[in-house]
Amino acid sequence: PHADRRQRILVTPEGLELRLELANVGQRLGALILDLLIIYGAMIALVIVLLIVAAVVGGDVGEIVLVLLTLGVFFLRNGYFLAYEMSAKAATPGKRALGLGVAARGGGRLPFRAVFARNALRELELFLPMQLLITAPMSNGAVSGWMSLFGLIWCAVFVFLPVFNAHRLRAGDLVA
Repeated sequence: PHADRRQRILVTPEGLELRLELANVGQRLGALILDLLIIYGAMIALVIVLLIVAAVVGGDVGEIVLVLLTLGVFFLRNGYFLAYEMSAKAATPGKRALGLGVAARGGGRLPFRAVFARNALRELELFLPMQLLITAPMSNGAVSGWMSLFGLIWCAVFVFLPVFNAHRLRAGDLVA
């Protein structure tokens, strides 16, 4: 039997045929937005905690706070997706809320290297361009118009990639 582009057919070892529907772009975007809200909420909490600790400690701890904040943000952004997608449910809270999960083409769990690759590419697909687009207007001309345009094009390529491939996969999924 043949599945359309929105479905995958998996055959279990017992010979049972399972039809799985691939998530559409809206579901994937919705899950990402929920996950980003959680991540940025945690980042705000981290900033508040670090500011409170800095106020209690007193003195000139600005550099230490900045280093801790940078490390915290890095581990939150990268560790969040990695930990949840390697968990037993193979899904972040955003994906679970929308009934989605991460699976290999054959329907099984993704190995660690594939989950790592998916999430390493998220830095290039999402966080790096977002950071460029957010900080470019505040750079007082340090970032040229051409760099801003390149950042927008970079974002557009990755944003629209799932729309233009048959299985609605993002670059991280294709690499994994």
